[in-house]
Amino acid sequence: MKGVAEDIYQALLTREIKWYNYIEDMKEKRVGRPRFERLPNVVPVASLTDETDLVSLIRTIVREEVHRLVNQTQESLDSNPQSLEEIVQDEVERVLWPQCQRNLQKLDHDQYTPL
Repeated sequence: MKGVAEDIYQALLTREIKWYNYIEDMKEKRVGRPRFERLPNVVPVASLTDETDLVSLIRTIVREEVHRLVNQTQESLDSNPQSLEEIVQDEVERVLWPQCQRNLQKLDHDQYTPL
């Protein structure tokens, strides 16, 4: 019934109850159908921890990721102290390098193209 206006849908349902039952059955089949089949040796992530609440699980995961990133940042600062200017230059070079390579390749190609 995708694309059918709500008033047409309601009019159709009031005329014949069999259509209502058919549509409801199709909705149940669509909702109840699993989107994928779980492999036999794979367990759901939620069963790996003792967290019963989804919010608690999300908080735990976020906390672990933030902790991991803070540790990585601290290690990189300790191993290679850079000024803010150097960090910005490195990031700009890293982002622009693929574009520079494409421009150089195009320039090389244009130089060798016969007139």
